[in-house]
Amino acid sequence: MIATNTPRIIASDVDGTLLNSAHHITPGVKAAITAARDRGVPVILASARGPRAMKHLLDELGSTHSDPIVAFQGALVGQYTRDDGLRVLHETRLDI
Repeated sequence: MIATNTPRIIASDVDGTLLNSAHHITPGVKAAITAARDRGVPVILASARGPRAMKHLLDELGSTHSDPIVAFQGALVGQYTRDDGLRVLHETRLDI
């Protein structure tokens, strides 16, 4: 078997990784994500943020209804639906 340099999945933190210090996605980052997706590599955003706080980033990256997101430091994994609802794929809740 010949190894390739193409990853099977990319999961990226948002703040300080995907976003620059001005909290923007740079053209270079956007191009890299587009190139990965063009090769069939899913890109998953992960953050301590809640899912609604990541929605505008998904919109900007053109992935609102495709790749899942990891929110609340891993406590929720979800995916936005075409009607902008959030489908919860996994969640871990803490007891009160």
